[in-house]
Amino acid sequence: MDKEQLTFLRRLRRALEDRALEPNEPVRVRIHETLDSEDPVLILRNNILQADGESLLLFSGFQGSGKTTELFRLRRLLRDQDYVVLYADAMEYLAETEPLTLSDMLMLLAAAFGSALAQQTDIKVQLPSYWDRLRAFVEGLEIRIEKIGASVGYTSPGARLLGAFKLGVDIKAELRTPSNFRDDLKTFLSSHLPALQRDVEAYIRDGVAAIRAARGQDTQVVFIVDQLERMRGNYQNWHEVIRAGRQVFGDQRDRLRLPDVHCVYSVPSWLALLTPHPSSLVILPSVHLWEKGERKRRETAWSMFHALVRQRIPPAHLARLFGPNPDARDGPVERLIEASGGNI
Repeated sequence: MDKEQLTFLRRLRRALEDRALEPNEPVRVRIHETLDSEDPVLILRNNILQADGESLLLFSGFQGSGKTTELFRLRRLLRDQDYVVLYADAMEYLAETEPLTLSDMLMLLAAAFGSALAQQTDIKVQLPSYWDRLRAFVEGLEIRIEKIGASVGYTSPGARLLGAFKLGVDIKAELRTPSNFRDDLKTFLSSHLPALQRDVEAYIRDGVAAIRAARGQDTQVVFIVDQLERMRGNYQNWHEVIRAGRQVFGDQRDRLRLPDVHCVYSVPSWLALLTPHPSSLVILPSVHLWEKGERKRRETAWSMFHALVRQRIPPAHLARLFGPNPDARDGPVERLIEASGGNI
């Protein structure tokens, strides 16, 4: 491989980097705005605009369908309506191979909300980190437990947690990796769910109050939590992960509402088949390359995919990759599009 070939491949690799796109990026193609008569992002936006004060929506789609890019479009549309929109990546707080519990979600929501608010450059809000509040929460409960059970003579998970707190443990990092601390924290919080929920809701109320003090009392707040669909376990526990997801986003769904906040959670697509609230789940479809019921090309979709390829790869590079006339009918680019099955 000579230097020129290596330069070409490096440029190609950068052009094909798998990343979410902001609405105004030149390489972004307006796929769902153009192809879908019921644009899923507009469905989400309209549900939020019509809701009174708070709401909860679930959003999903197959991996690679462009969910995060579409959530960034939702964020832009709502900010254009003067909403304050906070965004968080759930995988900064969770291990994707572990079953999700309600206490995990409550911790995630509070911590991610506080972190996302701290990153808002246009709002000067002083809200303490939720990790500091969580330490105080555990300490307060453990002190009461010690007083009640002083004669029992055992070391509770709460006592071990306090010892770890004194050593300056990084709670966020511990939650993403297997550890005794993470197990103790999960056990302790699962035993005190009502108190944990009250504490999380109080923290969110403090955050909303600070936002409204800075932006006005009529300000609407939206919280987008992305990447929860990556909770898929491994070959040993995938069924446990699915069962836990069904419980959290189905049976316990209403406990994921946050006071005075419109919540949008990106969740696994299989929840549409398993949860009792499918109407609240908005699906981002793969692009339909064929008309329903017949093997006839949907020409607008094929044109859209041709545009997507051209936005990533200049014409000269297309010919170098695929040979002469790469865009020809039934040519190599079209064979690539067909093989994709409509998956971006």
